Amino acid sequence: MATINRIRIDDVAAITSCHSHEWVEEKFGRRKRVTLLEILGNKDVSADDRIWVACKLGVIPDRELRLFACRIAARSLRAVEKAGGTVPRSWWNAVRVARRFANGKASEEELGEEADYAVNCAAYWAIYYAANCADDWAAYYAADSAAYYAADRADERRTQLADLRRVVKKLGGK
Repeated sequence: MATINRIRIDDVAAITSCHSHEWVEEKFGRRKRVTLLEILGNKDVSADDRIWVACKLGVIPDRELRLFACRIAARSLRAVEKAGGTVPRSWWNAVRVARRFANGKASEEELGEEADYAVNCAAYWAIYYAANCADDWAAYYAADSAAYYAADRADERRTQLADLRRVVKKLGGK
């Protein structure tokens, strides 16, 4: 079983359907095992792929992935406000309920009710995925949506990678 500090290259290759096993081996120096921090820091691999792998490997707990998605959604909403847009209170509430759900303090029913309010803005998809999807998908698609709509996609991806590195270190990653 993979852990944050012991991930088989075969496991990485198994979830990267867009790339061959040989490509994965090439990017990680033909090693048998890597750590999640090594994956997140590997600049030979696109930020999109590094985030995908981190979210899909199954080594970051669901709670942490959902909270990651919530941070992305909140950052997206702040960006809308900073650009002069108006963010309805219900969208902020959707993020709060998703956070509460991640912490075991909101029901799935509450989560669904609040997520229904979040519509028609760049942050919508980040909120939607944070609230409604399995946690690994929520984290990845929230990250992908936020980056897609961000004024500076590369900067948003750097922020997401830094956030994931903090999560991994907090969980004991080396």
